Amino acid sequence: MKKINASGVCVGRKNTSLVEKEVMETDQYLLLYEKYLAGKCTPEEEEQLFSDKPDGFTLYESFDGADLREEKERRRRVFQQIRGTITRKRKRVLTLRMLYAAAASVALILLAGIFNKDAILPAVQSQKKVSVSKMPVIKPGSNAAVLTLSDGSVIHIDESANGLIASEGKTHVRKLTDGRIIYETGGPDNKQKTSLFNTISIPRAGQYNVTLPDGTQVWLNSESTLIFPVAFTGRDRRVRLKGEAYFEVANDAKKPFMVETETADIEVLGTHFNVRAYPADDAVYATLLEGAVKLNNGRDGKILSPGEQGISLSSNDAISVRKVRVSDAIAWKNGLFVFRDNTVREIMEQVARWYDVEIEFQGNVEERTFGGVYSKNRDLAQLLASMELTGLVHFKAEGRRIIVMP
Repeated sequence: MKKINASGVCVGRKNTSLVEKEVMETDQYLLLYEKYLAGKCTPEEEEQLFSDKPDGFTLYESFDGADLREEKERRRRVFQQIRGTITRKRKRVLTLRMLYAAAASVALILLAGIFNKDAILPAVQSQKKVSVSKMPVIKPGSNAAVLTLSDGSVIHIDESANGLIASEGKTHVRKLTDGRIIYETGGPDNKQKTSLFNTISIPRAGQYNVTLPDGTQVWLNSESTLIFPVAFTGRDRRVRLKGEAYFEVANDAKKPFMVETETADIEVLGTHFNVRAYPADDAVYATLLEGAVKLNNGRDGKILSPGEQGISLSSNDAISVRKVRVSDAIAWKNGLFVFRDNTVREIMEQVARWYDVEIEFQGNVEERTFGGVYSKNRDLAQLLASMELTGLVHFKAEGRRIIVMP
């Protein structure tokens, strides 16, 4: 029997860049697929649903580029399986409402990303009752952060009223009506006599968005910490990160922006990028959306181009670079879990971090792999029920302890 207190993800303000539009809104996707299963899609809607365009997350793309007609036929067969199962079970003809409910179930199965094609039909045919149905209601994470000022005083931002919440020298910290906090420096004449640093810490089941003194916006994921000066007065703009954050850096060619982590640094001038540096990862992952960044671990350095991810492992001097779906890297701030052939352990670490639960593994399940796209805005029981539909993993809940079984 093995246990982990895994440490996961969230919805920040919408970024309107083309890269983020690679992920279709979950609700829109489900509604569109429900219409398709009910035979009510227009040709244009069907094209949108099954297109192979890189700027839209589609079922066709989810199944790794298999033949379109074959996949459409597969979905029709799945729908027929569910319709037949319900008909036999209730021994009466489906009403239109029941048909829609079945269609929605199939849409959830397919959207939930059962990338393992062979798992679809067995999962649908299974009459096994979802074991998480009786678990207590565990809500998803939300905006929560703790701000530690230079004098050591602590402010729970999510509990603070809007408006001015702190002053550090000539810098004022304000909480906006949308919940974000911003640092107002009073312009370039703000010269702090000494360097004052603040720390923003995000708990498990939390996330937050902060605007730094230079105008840079940072979205912080669960169990993350950012240390930064209340005014950037030196030759560069330097912050220190533990955990995961997405940065939209304000342009300033005269002052490079530096993100320090435990084992590697990222240098930029003005760009959009994501950094993941959780201690449990034993690595730093830097993913570039726009602009250019340099990932440096003191032994090797690589300049990244948009669409690339640099990986610096603690156990390896060399930095590797690979092409990635950048929308996957920032899915956490857009309200989604995106898994692509991840191990069950990796998947459950993210789930545990976002829902603040303890994970226990039983049986040979940790290294099993599957992929999928899941909404982070659902209760935990709903998320785990969707995962059980893969047929690869099952769950049992004991309070806030989730037992993962084959």
